[in-house]
Amino acid sequence: MGYIISEIINSPHGFSLRTGGVSEGIFDSLNLGMHRGDDPYKVSENWRIFLEETGIINGNSGDNSQIGRICCARQVHGAKVLAVTRKDLVTVCGVAAANGDNRNPDDDIFNYDSLPEADGFVTAQEGVPLVVFTADCTPVILEDPKNRVIGCIHCGWRSTAADIMKEAVSKMCELGAETEEIRAAIGPAICFNCFEVGEEVVDAMRVLLSSDDATKTGDAEFATLFRKSEREAGKFYLDLRGVISMRFGQLGISKDHIEISELCTMETPDLFWSHRYTKGERGSQANVICLQSK
Repeated sequence: MGYIISEIINSPHGFSLRTGGVSEGIFDSLNLGMHRGDDPYKVSENWRIFLEETGIINGNSGDNSQIGRICCARQVHGAKVLAVTRKDLVTVCGVAAANGDNRNPDDDIFNYDSLPEADGFVTAQEGVPLVVFTADCTPVILEDPKNRVIGCIHCGWRSTAADIMKEAVSKMCELGAETEEIRAAIGPAICFNCFEVGEEVVDAMRVLLSSDDATKTGDAEFATLFRKSEREAGKFYLDLRGVISMRFGQLGISKDHIEISELCTMETPDLFWSHRYTKGERGSQANVICLQSK
């Protein structure tokens, strides 16, 4: 199986691994990044595998024309979260993926440059898979199972500092979600022991968690999220997933509704692509959630 799941998310979803696909070389094997330089036909086949495994498309239907469509974006490390519907879907696999080399690229390869710039999505519409790409940054899958609203966001340190968490929760509530009902599954990412950053990054997280006087984080609590690097003066190790979790708590999401993966992308290069570990020579993980019919 080329993905892992959360124990608190009910809708079909998955945090992909790098295993179980058809790509080769540095992209071996389940590369889902459409703009990394991989063979686009292999990436399309990888998407078919991933979407079938996660149950978002049904591979047992016998219908080779079945199309896999998703919502994704050109991620720019900001806090923009789009509310989307079926009109925003792009095709990543379909009939062409089943036809070997006798296929028209226009059948199933989308134009990456035509995608909107954003770092997250929310929807209340069924059949709209939400996707963000990662390779060290933190993916977060969100769901309000009671009111049937979902979200998916890409939390690098810049988008975290820009408070993409607040933007996502706000956009979900605009669609009918209730904060106290939202679940947040924080997925595999670079861990506390590996994420070395400059002092400016630590300062940005301190500002983020001190921005609301009613719930701001105290110095002692914040101090648990970073420590000085022993390798280099002026560098620190940062627990980015801890920051994200703490911010969700400030926003009103219960601790019982927050799950944090312990898997580190940099420490397990056999399972995940890590931008830092590979020095940029890599594929991409994809992280997906989709509402299905009741």
